[in-house]
Amino acid sequence: MSEGELPLRGGSFEREYYYNTAFSDNNDEVVFDRNTVISEQPSSGYELRSPLPISTISGYDSRHSHILPISGLALLFDVQEITIEQTIELDDMASVIESENRFLIKTDGQSIYGAHETSSAVQRLFCGIGRRFILRLFDRSKQEAIFMTRRLACSFPLMGCYLQRVDVFEPPCTYLGSIQQKWTIRDTAFSVRDMNDYEIFTITGPLTGPCCCHYDDTIFTIFDVASTPVSSIEHQWDTKIMNFRLTVKYPDGSGLREKALLLAGGMLLEYMFFSSSKSNSLWCCNCHK
Repeated sequence: MSEGELPLRGGSFEREYYYNTAFSDNNDEVVFDRNTVISEQPSSGYELRSPLPISTISGYDSRHSHILPISGLALLFDVQEITIEQTIELDDMASVIESENRFLIKTDGQSIYGAHETSSAVQRLFCGIGRRFILRLFDRSKQEAIFMTRRLACSFPLMGCYLQRVDVFEPPCTYLGSIQQKWTIRDTAFSVRDMNDYEIFTITGPLTGPCCCHYDDTIFTIFDVASTPVSSIEHQWDTKIMNFRLTVKYPDGSGLREKALLLAGGMLLEYMFFSSSKSNSLWCCNCHK
């Protein structure tokens, strides 16, 4: 009996015969007893099967890829907005020199990053919130996701020289872009530039002034290269936490690097306009809340 002549019953193979009979390549009949364990499905030898969509990491199929563990910059993949909250340091209550700032970056009420500042105690004493620092962002697995460097510069120079700038990197040392302050007579303006120094966004804010500005509810508008408003950065009172918080709303279609740059822009605004400085800074060109 050949393979094409298998007996049929009700439109299917005869079950008793199928489990006890197999065919070799030379059409010789091979009979197995009932105790034989079949470990492979029969194959014609020339069919190519696509691999099952199963992750070798988690064991779940690709339709549930959101359950795969992600970390680092990838945590911003499907995030539409983030909030930046400065944590309270008990050391500031008993120290003349304010401590290095710490922040929580949240989305939908859950913390995705913790930010820790590294700066000089001398600059924290004499330069206040205008100080130079390195700010590192760590995810919940304690992996460094982003780090940014800010130079020591005046926020409101009279001649527009040596303005604020923050450079953004992805570890170990991949340059993502920068946030550069623009010189304007009245309004606050920042240029968001990519790794090739092309401007991709512009952030504009309220009037500026040296040592006399107090900002509470404030909205900064994000414009694209066509000068069209696409999103905003808002500093508003939150009744749930009974404190102010900064919210960065991402434009539609933003990539991971663009989101990282706008996050850095929000951190720069937090320092320049909203971060409370405990020490009496001798750096006169800073704006304290």
